[in-house]
Amino acid sequence: MCSKIAETWYLTYFTLNAVSKQSMLLALYEFDVELRKIFFSYCKRAEIQFRNNLANAVSLKTNNPIFYIEEEYYTPTQGENDKRKRERNKKRFPDFLENIKNAEKISRKM
Repeated sequence: MCSKIAETWYLTYFTLNAVSKQSMLLALYEFDVELRKIFFSYCKRAEIQFRNNLANAVSLKTNNPIFYIEEEYYTPTQGENDKRKRERNKKRFPDFLENIKNAEKISRKM
């Protein structure tokens, strides 16, 4: 209970006694922007290292330095899947209306 009171006092002391200054806000904003730039640059480096290590490990495992080009080593993207479905559906399209009419005739007979 005592620590809760201390936390509340600490927070209210600095909140109530704080004076908002435009220069302080701008300085904090600039600090945030610079910190984000630094953080992002290190994240980019880490991502590149991770990708390189992953590619090296997979190429050693598959014993193929250009594994990423061969179709057996990757999953097709949604666009490639959609393209295949579209081509398959194009073949069926001319019979589509006829199939609907036949289905309606069958359902009427039942």
